[in-house]
Amino acid sequence: MTQRRGVVGGAVGFLLTLAVSPIAAQTTGRIEGRVVDQVGDALPGALVGVESTSLQGARSVVSDDHGRFRFPVVPPGAYAVRVELAGFAVRVLPEVRVGLDRTATLEVEMQPALTEAMTVEGESPILDLAGTTTGADYDESLLRAHRSAAASWVWLSPPPGSSRPADSGAVPRFAAPPRPRTVT
Repeated sequence: MTQRRGVVGGAVGFLLTLAVSPIAAQTTGRIEGRVVDQVGDALPGALVGVESTSLQGARSVVSDDHGRFRFPVVPPGAYAVRVELAGFAVRVLPEVRVGLDRTATLEVEMQPALTEAMTVEGESPILDLAGTTTGADYDESLLRAHRSAAASWVWLSPPPGSSRPADSGAVPRFAAPPRPRTVT
């Protein structure tokens, strides 16, 4: 009989240990939620970060296509949750409490960022919409007076196959400088 009591008592103790061990082993909680706009539509791509003295460093995730985010394993404690998304004001929830084996569920409503309007008054310059020229024309006298090297005249000369306008005496502006030549 004593042996039977020992076996039954051991079995009961073993079963109690199995029943209690998952509860005792759970040492974390979760933070999850959804990022939405003022009308409740999901905002994907929001950067959601959590910080706490219970946590070493900060953690961050990006909300999915449905605006959902999740931090599946966080130590119990108080957390500051920060949500950022371009075009919206940064939202900070300073006291989100997480308990043992508990889930803190949030719905973070984002507000549009305040934008400042600036009015600039002035007149635009008069544009010649009929003309087709751009740049400046250089005549030979200007080039001769400001020539800094012997090769400067070469790169301003007309490219092969082009011709100088007969009446203006100007050098065409579309000539590109040639590559330097090595003389041996």
